[in-house]
Amino acid sequence: MSDTKTYKVTLTVTTKSDPRDIIDFVQKRIRDALPVLSLDYHLVEDRDTNVEHHGGVQDREYSDLKEDTDYAN
Repeated sequence: MSDTKTYKVTLTVTTKSDPRDIIDFVQKRIRDALPVLSLDYHLVEDRDTNVEHHGGVQDREYSDLKEDTDYAN
C-alpha cells in the first residue's frame, strides 16, 4: 500500500456564459500544473421550473391524494 497522500479539489463556477468552450483549456492547464491522477467534471444545466422532474403528481391537490389509496393501479 502506498503512503502517498492524495488530494481532491472541487471547483464550482457559476457563469452566464456556456462553459463548454473553456473546459478543455482548464483541464489542460491543471494537467500542466499538477501530477493529475484523475480529472472529471459535471456540467449542471438549467431545467424548466414548470416541468415535473421527480415523477410525482403535479395536477392533483393533496386532499385528492389522501383519498386515493390504490397507487399501484
